[in-house]
Amino acid sequence: MGFSNFLKLSENPEVYPPQEDTLFLTDILEREFQKEVLANSNSFLVCEVGVGTGFISIVLGKKYPQIHFIGVDISSQATKICYKNMSEWLQRTQFDVLCMDLLCGFNPSRFFPSIVFFNPPYLRTTQEEMMKEPLPRTWAGGPTGIMVIQEFLKTLTKIRFGKAYFLSSIYNTNELFSVQFQEFYIQVIAEKKIEDDKLICYEVQYKRKPK
Repeated sequence: MGFSNFLKLSENPEVYPPQEDTLFLTDILEREFQKEVLANSNSFLVCEVGVGTGFISIVLGKKYPQIHFIGVDISSQATKICYKNMSEWLQRTQFDVLCMDLLCGFNPSRFFPSIVFFNPPYLRTTQEEMMKEPLPRTWAGGPTGIMVIQEFLKTLTKIRFGKAYFLSSIYNTNELFSVQFQEFYIQVIAEKKIEDDKLICYEVQYKRKPK
């Protein structure tokens, strides 16, 4: 993965650090970004939800300096450490970092990202573990494993975007996506076995481009 092999970031014990799932999503996005850049020579907007330390956006930002990244996270500790890391590795004009819950704080009449991506909490856990602070919330997906992903997809329905990408586990109740979000094409584009799990990367597009 080139640059990401020697990327060293500041971390915080309350913020999810880069793991194998992070690298898996980064690999996929590097390929998808290359396609987008070839199709669109101009600068475009990208939003990373649950930005954490900023690892993925920094790797992509170093490779594609013409792209503007917005990183959002519900954790104030994450946004602080992300801002510090992005300031070290990227030009200040390349990024913004915002503390918010998913995409809820954006004005849908002014926010038009070409790409949105999210490495969500996807482990199957109890409902109570989802409420724990601070680190368990970064992996706890509730009894179905997709409770946070469902909320993410709900916020996607309120904005105009080109493509979105997110991870889930093979053990989760993933069949609900196509039932609940019929305005989207949601398709599997990659899978990877990590320890006792198999991760799935989904791509999301509107069936009809919203007005």
